[in-house]
Amino acid sequence: MSEEIPNMIGALVDGNKVDAETHFKNAIAHKIGDALDLKRIEVANSLVKGQPDTPLEGSTDEEV
Repeated sequence: MSEEIPNMIGALVDGNKVDAETHFKNAIAHKIGDALDLKRIEVANSLVKGQPDTPLEGSTDEEV
């Protein structure tokens, strides 16, 4: 993503609006993808942490 913004600005300076639009869309897509990845990790961690530590009924973890 770090290259997309300077490329977009360069395209705007050159008057190439089509390339500027492409670079803008790519930058936004990367930003949204990164945000979604972080949210997926956050949700997964909250699901794991939210599980009770009690064993399930009928569990055979008892020593014999």
